[in-house]
Amino acid sequence: MEVEPVNISMEEIATRLITDELPVEVSLEPGDGTRYDFIITRLNLFNIFHVSSIDVRHWLLVNRFVGGNLIGSTVIESSYPSVGIALISNNNNWTGIFLSWWFEELFHALDDYVSGAV
Repeated sequence: MEVEPVNISMEEIATRLITDELPVEVSLEPGDGTRYDFIITRLNLFNIFHVSSIDVRHWLLVNRFVGGNLIGSTVIESSYPSVGIALISNNNNWTGIFLSWWFEELFHALDDYVSGAV
């Protein structure tokens, strides 16, 4: 499986989400003929709920598109990514497994960016 999206690097995703706080378009093609298109936004809970004790890089708002049409939105939290993924996987077991793995890798990239490892 390919961790790198076809349209942007993991490092660039981390930079945009952490530094620029901009939504990021991501296209994944894991190598089996499938494609997954998303717009991912860092969910800033401080601005929404005035919660300051939560590290905002661990919460993402994810919108999934197929053929340009929005088919699902969810919030994904780094400790339990598979919980939110159920809402955007269309009850497809393979999609759920792949997206759980990919979002875990994305959260690692975000942590690496913040720690200066990138």
